[in-house]
Amino acid sequence: MKCFSDENINEECQLVRDQLLKHLHNHLRDQNSYVRSKVLQLWCKLAAERAIPKNFVMTLLKSAKNRISDKSLMAVKSAIQLFTVILKENPYAGKLNITEMRGQLLQAKTILRNINAKRTLP
Repeated sequence: MKCFSDENINEECQLVRDQLLKHLHNHLRDQNSYVRSKVLQLWCKLAAERAIPKNFVMTLLKSAKNRISDKSLMAVKSAIQLFTVILKENPYAGKLNITEMRGQLLQAKTILRNINAKRTLP
């Protein structure tokens, strides 16, 4: 798991890691419901270890969303568990500061008002 969660790995290891993750991702659409369930459980373990790269999380969540309406109850349960683990281990949680974000929102609103004021002037 350490090689998956380490962000300072060389390019060769990174390519191998990405290939393995893509292979796991492809198994989310497997014909066998047991395989879909087990691969979702494996994704849960990777998410708990924060071993999923941030740029891969959204594509994973989109695919896992489709598993919520799966015909297999085990796949549905595993998909819900994956969402739970990813929400608990949110990779962006430590970088979000509510006061800083409110300040950025106020700045953006001010800029937008200035742009709108300039557009309405003849």
